[in-house]
Amino acid sequence: MALPLADRGRGLLVASWRGFGDNPGQPSEVGLFADGAAFLAEAQRRSPEAPVVLFGYSTGAAVALNTARREEALLAVVTLGAFTDMPSLAPGLARGLMRDRFDNLSAIAEVHAPIFLIHARDDEVVPFDHAEALKAASGGQATLIAVTRGGHRLDLGTLTTALDRIEAEAAR
Repeated sequence: MALPLADRGRGLLVASWRGFGDNPGQPSEVGLFADGAAFLAEAQRRSPEAPVVLFGYSTGAAVALNTARREEALLAVVTLGAFTDMPSLAPGLARGLMRDRFDNLSAIAEVHAPIFLIHARDDEVVPFDHAEALKAASGGQATLIAVTRGGHRLDLGTLTTALDRIEAEAAR
């Protein structure tokens, strides 16, 4: 998924979360948020003068928004397929049993950087109205980029277009 970004010559640090892929550990809200802070610190250590754009896809969007709420020096935050909160995606009875909330509605309200919410109208995992609710909760910080088709796993070409837009606005 990240190849379109690397092909454009941008610096890129791809996070691989605990409990996903072959990584040890169990994914949890506390653990993933700690991972997000650690990855941001590593990116800043590697390129201290470079502008940082946080990107998160699905659950990674929750990590990006939570990390951004605590960081003032970001160029932007870009999400793909972000949800309002994790329990809202679960079937009725299971909602009360979920330990991790990943409350993006609260997090997005505290982000000071520009936010770009990329979301497909036909997303079969996270309904499009989640993106609309996040935009409303952002206090004017978010731009919603609605994609007609693509489902929950959009091509990152859409992200490169968003990054081009962010960089053009920052240059002004």
